[in-house]
Amino acid sequence: MFPVKKRPTVIPIDQEIEAAYLESVLKDRRIPYVFVSYYDSAYAGLFQAQNGWGHVEVPLDYVDEVENLYDQVKKAGLAPSNGEPPETDPCE
Repeated sequence: MFPVKKRPTVIPIDQEIEAAYLESVLKDRRIPYVFVSYYDSAYAGLFQAQNGWGHVEVPLDYVDEVENLYDQVKKAGLAPSNGEPPETDPCE
């Protein structure tokens, strides 16, 4: 995973669709990451209802950039009530 000297920082993610979009942005920008979902089939998603979808771990060098990208993703409203995808790409 990550070298011990560059321990990752955890950034909480609220929804699965936000995680999926953020993952595509991180891949495009070649930012190292690990997503961790809080889903547990034994508890039928109980922890996700309480704590959000999960989190993303990134090296310290990328924390500010990824937090900024995730804020843009959240502001874009990727899960609109009409089920349609967003009009514009929030991270361009």
